[in-house]
Amino acid sequence: MVNKASSSVVSIAATRTQLRDGDESRSLGTGFVVDASGLIVTNGHVIAGSREVHVTFGDGTRRGARVAGIDAASDLALLRVSNDRKVEPLVLGDSDGVLPGDWVIAIGGPFGFGGSVSAGVVSARNRQIGPEFLEDYIQTDAAINRGSSGGPLLNLKGEVVGVNSALISPNGGSAGVGFAVPSSTLRFVIARIKQRGIVQRGWVGASVLDITPDLADAFGLEKAAGALIGSVVAGGPLAKAGIVPGDVITGAGGRPIADARDFQRHVAEAESGKSMKFSLIRRRQALQATAVVGLRPGDRVPVTPTSTAQGPLPGAFMGLGLEDLTPVLRGRLGLGSASNGVLVRQVEPATPATEADIRAGDLIVEISQRGVSRRQDVRELVKVERGSGKRFALVTVSREGVTLFKALRLSEQLVDAQLSR
Repeated sequence: MVNKASSSVVSIAATRTQLRDGDESRSLGTGFVVDASGLIVTNGHVIAGSREVHVTFGDGTRRGARVAGIDAASDLALLRVSNDRKVEPLVLGDSDGVLPGDWVIAIGGPFGFGGSVSAGVVSARNRQIGPEFLEDYIQTDAAINRGSSGGPLLNLKGEVVGVNSALISPNGGSAGVGFAVPSSTLRFVIARIKQRGIVQRGWVGASVLDITPDLADAFGLEKAAGALIGSVVAGGPLAKAGIVPGDVITGAGGRPIADARDFQRHVAEAESGKSMKFSLIRRRQALQATAVVGLRPGDRVPVTPTSTAQGPLPGAFMGLGLEDLTPVLRGRLGLGSASNGVLVRQVEPATPATEADIRAGDLIVEISQRGVSRRQDVRELVKVERGSGKRFALVTVSREGVTLFKALRLSEQLVDAQLSR
């Protein structure tokens, strides 16, 4: 089993340029093939900031790799290499079924010694090792050292149940306390990167706590299960759904919720813009609520303005470079299919748009409180406002999930010239 799995494990060398003196540094790590098309998994910290990345297979074959995507929240990254050589991908197993005491095998390249194998047991589940990471790690006593990061953690069937990611050690060596990202998280990251090129997570605007046996007794619950709402963000998805602090969430999306981490993971993997039903208990009464899942604030994709100092924007209207929402663009921006509007891609300086503080990345959803879904809608409604003698058009924009209202001056020269095109 180990020999077969080892053929799918690769060594990774990432070259970085030092900013201070221009010297180069190299980062060594491990990865493994998860798709026959040439997709390789490793840790984000192995290749972050790299100028060049190369992977070396067990037979010595070396290939250049490009980064397909990095998910900082789970410290996972995907690389892509040419599939000019046939390599059997490793099979992803069920990390949710892994229990403390189960035997596991780690394959990696500690200190540059590729193809090293260590064995141990699962020490614990659902570990968190730092506030910057969202995921619940598998803890193992299988030896994980520097250079092993990104290698597979296998069950005795040869299936990947985790990605070796970190260790806690007083001296830098293995101390029998290693951590692996579970394969359930890896599946989610692979799917999102394949679909969108980035990983975006759902958000409902609440902090949650575990239900202890004592809390279960105090709340009159039959068992210590579910997620206790600690605080709710004003104007967030759960607040709009009427969920308040003290509610106990027992189910989400038709699935029972075991604890706070289960709730957080289920929400994180939900599609933003879609409705999710929640089962809850409030004052010993069973209730139902529906919320529209938002996008985790840190995952929103900013749209960088393009400089326009040398001239007007081609095809701009009122100083606005507008773009219709396509399915691909909706995915990049984390917008659901129910969201309507027109994206402001660019803004031309010294125009009514800049006077009104409309910015690149804003989503125009209404003109004078009438919905828009195409660039042409904006033009036609502005023409109506101009024809009625108004000096300003009320523009409703959505900026990072916040609704704002802007007064767009209907400049006679701009409106007349651009509507006549």
